[in-house]
Amino acid sequence: RGHAASSVRREATRQARAMVDQLGHHPSICTWNAHVSPADEWMTGGPRSARQIAARVAGHQLPTWTKSVLDRSIKSAIEHEDGTRHVSGFSGVLPHLPRLDGTATHLWFGWRRGSERDLPAFAARWPSQVRFVAEMGAQSVPDAPVLDAADWPHLDTERLAELGFESSGFERYVPRDGHDDLDSWRVASQQYQAGLVRRQIEALRRLKYHPTGGFCVHHLVEAAPAIGFGLVDHLGGVKPGYAALTEACRPVIVVADRLPATIRPGEPHALDIHVVNDLRTPLRGAVVDAHLQWSAGEHRWRFGGDVDADDVARVGLISWVVPDAPGLATLTLSLSGPAEAANRYDAIIR
Repeated sequence: RGHAASSVRREATRQARAMVDQLGHHPSICTWNAHVSPADEWMTGGPRSARQIAARVAGHQLPTWTKSVLDRSIKSAIEHEDGTRHVSGFSGVLPHLPRLDGTATHLWFGWRRGSERDLPAFAARWPSQVRFVAEMGAQSVPDAPVLDAADWPHLDTERLAELGFESSGFERYVPRDGHDDLDSWRVASQQYQAGLVRRQIEALRRLKYHPTGGFCVHHLVEAAPAIGFGLVDHLGGVKPGYAALTEACRPVIVVADRLPATIRPGEPHALDIHVVNDLRTPLRGAVVDAHLQWSAGEHRWRFGGDVDADDVARVGLISWVVPDAPGLATLTLSLSGPAEAANRYDAIIR
């Protein structure tokens, strides 16, 4: 991972062959990747100057010894050992010469850059970058006792660094301000992680094959004590993000365009509703019920029809004007028929 010296080439190719020998029999492995982020990650808060931006783009686009020699050698070694699986030379690199094509991407919306709601618009603008998303997610504080609650709110900075804590992400998305104790902050961080994971996976699944072919969270399980991206901590403690991952990855899901977090009275909104069917059989006679509620009223819609096997269907459009009724507005979706699924979206009328 990251930058590598030329001296590692022989050892890296040896370890690549050993990796395939050790793990190649596992049916859960679908692809091999030689090198993660051979160039600097592009989805970060910096750089700021035009020169720094140009240098970072050049690092992704122009040939380098790492990408052109080292990673090609590792890729060839893996392909020699396993001719049955897809092998990529590297991931996390923007479109580059000579084909000006990208690789498996790292999309950190909602953690290292922008909002977690930015993914659908990015996918529409740059579809080649969501063919396979190899890294996404947000950090959270685990239930495992990795921090001393007595230190709150002045946590030990050295201990945080040891745990892989990314301060910029927490300061922007889950700040300690407003939390009375460590437990409250921990819960907030886990809830944020769970929401980001579920909604971004749903957005990618709605693009099934056009153009998205798959995705990976980063990470699934922590290998050591960490404030990290894992949805399961190093002791096996399951975070809410694991349940969110499970729900987002069910074979059949029903999803809608998301309302903004805050909506204003008088605003018109129109939301597409889709059903994603990963089953090998069609859904005949499926019914989707949409129920929008707010403090002083409600709207209901019903849609019926078939959804082909291994397909995504746009089942309907719901439109409404935000009422002058401050408070919570909730959209619930339910799918019934050959398969069942449900979803919920909240917004604040303000």
